[in-house]
Amino acid sequence: MKPHKEILDQFTIPGVPQEQIWQVFNVSNWQYYREKVRGLITRICPFCTVDPKVNQTIVENESWRCWENNVAPRKGAQAQLHQFVIPLKRHVVTLDQLCPAEMTDLLEIVRSIETRFEIAGGVYVIRSGDSAYNAKSVDHLHVNYHVPTGIERVEITIAKSIEDLKKKSPYSKLLKKCVFLKRKAITVRRNCENPTRKPTILSKTNSNHHNKTLHRTLMRSFFYYLNQRK
Repeated sequence: MKPHKEILDQFTIPGVPQEQIWQVFNVSNWQYYREKVRGLITRICPFCTVDPKVNQTIVENESWRCWENNVAPRKGAQAQLHQFVIPLKRHVVTLDQLCPAEMTDLLEIVRSIETRFEIAGGVYVIRSGDSAYNAKSVDHLHVNYHVPTGIERVEITIAKSIEDLKKKSPYSKLLKKCVFLKRKAITVRRNCENPTRKPTILSKTNSNHHNKTLHRTLMRSFFYYLNQRK
């Protein structure tokens, strides 16, 4: 059984498979949350199909590519000179799936990055396997390369605690309640605007639209709340 399963089972997102909810819990800001949910719904891996408008490759070789992490900067981003993401070009999940040539190419691209940006030191993080155990938000093997300024504190999350998950899980119940109230408010408003009109019954399509709109609004507010607590 995965850790904290009882909490994860209470958290649902329209269109996202329940077994992939862990990846959403590991995102760090609203912009990245929006991209993550969109990718899970459309079943598009952002590291297999790279959007150059979002991630601009700055170094690559036969097996790996690298870009600056502008979508999901971590806490302490202002204290880092660079936050590189180095994903493998083919889709694998665990480190032991790499072939010898890919291991060699990884060392090669690391040397290229360090030479190009004149890096004196940094921290490499590789999250292998199930995202429930390593706080990764993309189920595609990649390396995060953090280059601190060396002046301020920088923290990197290795795994989520039950307290971390509890901060987000109540939003599931709140979402359901707000969807109900929103539907009711829309119906009442429309009927008040036109008293002769028959009571409005929201179609399934409209209901889904309001559900998704409320979800976006709630999660945007939620990440604002988290940032205020830091």
